Amino acid sequence: MAEGIDGLTRLGTIADHLMPRTGGCEGCALSGTCRVCRPLAKHYQEAEAPLHSYCQHGDKKTTS
Repeated sequence: MAEGIDGLTRLGTIADHLMPRTGGCEGCALSGTCRVCRPLAKHYQEAEAPLHSYCQHGDKKTTS
């Protein structure tokens, strides 16, 4: 509140730092730009769900 409107522009960066990529995502080449909700991804990993169901790596489409 003390920073006003200018403080709002930093909220995205703050949120990203509060959700580190750990566990099954550690070392991932996309971890710096990943937009997958980390708590949700953890549940998928614990359930041994296929990677394509929650990871950006699974979104790759092959085109010929």
